[in-house]
Amino acid sequence: MHKFSLVLALLLCLALVGTANAEMQVGSSLDFTLSKKVDVEGTEVKYHSENYGLVGAISPLDWLRLNVEAGTTTNSITLDTSFGDVDFKSSVGFNLGFDAEVDIKGIDIVDLSLIGGYKYSRTELDKIEAFGIEIVNPLKSCIQIHEWEIGLVVSKDLGFIKKSLSIIEPYVGAVYSDLSGDVETKLSPAFSLNTHLKAKNNFGVRCGVTTRPTKNITVSVDARFVDEIGIGGKVAYSF
Repeated sequence: MHKFSLVLALLLCLALVGTANAEMQVGSSLDFTLSKKVDVEGTEVKYHSENYGLVGAISPLDWLRLNVEAGTTTNSITLDTSFGDVDFKSSVGFNLGFDAEVDIKGIDIVDLSLIGGYKYSRTELDKIEAFGIEIVNPLKSCIQIHEWEIGLVVSKDLGFIKKSLSIIEPYVGAVYSDLSGDVETKLSPAFSLNTHLKAKNNFGVRCGVTTRPTKNITVSVDARFVDEIGIGGKVAYSF
């Protein structure tokens, strides 16, 4: 995972060289992980997160697109017990991430691209809800999450169908993804308990659509299935 992250970071640094004529974008994004199965020390739980952020993007080459993102995160872990669900909920934390898309040449009918991305988030699990009652977590618990994925997507520009939009580009693809993290719980000023999290499913499906209703505005919506259930969207301005 760390080697993959370093490769993406290197691509981003190289893209900053000679970008005077490159297309650049700034915008905002939202991303919801509605349900993801996670293993916590042999116990299956469900992970949920809500992410809101600011996005910066650059296309230094026709075949390369790079994005960086920073924003806020809230998340929760749900444990299914015989007496009902127990939810460990976080306050607002932060996230940092970046991703890259590389076009693969030589395909005429559709566009094929290699995609990859990484996101880090950190929050405090400060509330516990069980049996309809919510209480403040008496212990200080910090959760750090690392998420990454790499895969192939197929897309097609359908802008010719509706000329009022310069781009209508749906896509679908498959990825290998992973989520790992740790929950550090302070039991005393001198002693902490670390609990490890790991995604149970690693292969997923991605689909969505990108449209450009005006010359400078891009809107995209996407969905994630199999390895997790999630939705996201982004609005960006090009200059």
